[in-house]
This record gives sequence, structure tokens and C-alpha cells, in this order.
Amino acid sequence: MDGPRFDKLTQRLASIRLTRGSVLRGLAASALTLAGMATVADQATAGKKKPYCDCPDATSTCTDARSGRKARRLYLQSHPCSYKGTCQGTGSHNPCERAGAFISLDMDLLGASCTPGGGECGTESGLECGDLNTCVPFSFVGDTCQGDVTCTSGRCDVMECVLCPDSDICETGNFPLCCVVDATCISGFCVLPIDSL
Repeated sequence: MDGPRFDKLTQRLASIRLTRGSVLRGLAASALTLAGMATVADQATAGKKKPYCDCPDATSTCTDARSGRKARRLYLQSHPCSYKGTCQGTGSHNPCERAGAFISLDMDLLGASCTPGGGECGTESGLECGDLNTCVPFSFVGDTCQGDVTCTSGRCDVMECVLCPDSDICETGNFPLCCVVDATCISGFCVLPIDSL
């Protein structure tokens, strides 16, 4: 602003008669305007944060969370049980819960030739040398069961232990998981569809 314009502005402001009331009203209006702008800025920032269901692992109870796009994407990639949107269903809201059972037998030794008492079936493998001189599960296929966890094969079908189909085996480390029929293996976790919760 140049000198003559500044002088005219100060003369005009000096000639306006201001009372304490009008000054206070002006200050209050300015404060409300600034507060409104801060609220709009807060709403714009909050609008960028989207909800997701935070499930840290397969046994945790999930909770609703919010974060920005990049942080949410990275979290969902590293936590396969978590999902976009608010938590669905009842209970733990966890799509990994009861989605698979551990196969507590060594799949590499299953069906291998063995001699009774020979040790070819390994130790802590969930296998023993069967009548046909092959390594078979302790809970033999066909044994009665009360659920997937009661079969070393990880699959109980109509109260009978059955082998887990190769397509349902989810590698997780020492012992793989046998995913239930509707579950999908994602990064070592059996995950049920969100709409089934």
C-alpha cells in the first residue's frame, strides 16, 4: 500500500465514531468468524480420515478405528484380519476367528513309507506308522470328532476326521491351517468373508 492511500485510510478510520459497544461487537464477530473457519478446517481434516475395523490378529476382538488413506492402506496390508469400513457382525467382529484350524501333522511326511517303531514318521509330527507301513495321522481319517480342532488333519466333516484339501491349506509357519470352506488364505491367515460375520 502506498503512502497517500494509507493516509486516507487512517483519516477515514479516525473520523468514524466508535463506542465501546460497537468495538466489542466487532471483536466478538471477528472471534466467531475465526472460530467458524477453524471448525471448517477441522471438519475438512476429519473428512479425510476413513473408518476401518482394527483386528490386530486372529484372536483379538476388533475395534473401530479411523485414519488417513495411506496409513489405513499400510495397516490393512500388514493385518489381514482387519478390513475397510466399520466393524461388522456380532461378538469379536474378527473374520479370522474360527476360520481355520491348525493341522498338527507334518504334511511332508504324510503318506511316507515307514516301519513300525522306525521313526520315519518323525516326532511331534502328529503322525504314526500305520498298518500299511505308511505315515498316518494319530487321529486317523474316519475317526469321530467334535470339531476341526479335535482332528490332527484340521478338518472335521459331519463328525468324522477327513484330510484337508490342498486348496484349503494355509501356510503359517510350523503348522499350517486348514481353512473352513468359505475362508480364504491371506498372508498366512484364514479369513472369512466380511458379509458372513
